[in-house]
Amino acid sequence: MISRVVNYSGRSFFIQLIFLIGFVLLLSRLIYIQVFQDEFIKRQLDTRIALESHILAKRGKILDRNNRLLAVDVTGYTVIADLSLFKPKKNEISSLTSLLQINIDKMEKILKRKGHVEIIRHIGEEKKIELERLNIEGIFFKQNLQRSYP
Repeated sequence: MISRVVNYSGRSFFIQLIFLIGFVLLLSRLIYIQVFQDEFIKRQLDTRIALESHILAKRGKILDRNNRLLAVDVTGYTVIADLSLFKPKKNEISSLTSLLQINIDKMEKILKRKGHVEIIRHIGEEKKIELERLNIEGIFFKQNLQRSYP
């Protein structure tokens, strides 16, 4: 039986050592960033996240052959409550329900949920202005378009 003697040159050992040290350094840096700098990375990520915005698509007016309007877009609003900020008093709930013409039981059912809740859809500009005058914290408005057929 012939035995083979493998001779490693110093060069190949040195290159393998360099690769091993580089891999260990890279791995230790990744662990350091993940463990000790996670808050910094989260802050950087939050500043770079793009905000979403929805653009309403306006539709054209529909006219008949005598130039009378058949269909037109009407701007409406959706009333949204952020329940983490919305802590209404009894008088605010009663004025809100009377203005929006909602049953008080339905409003109390809505207030038992969590997060952002749509209270009512498609209110007009006048009601929106009246709600803004009430200055209730946690009430927001989302603009939407509604098709009207006069």
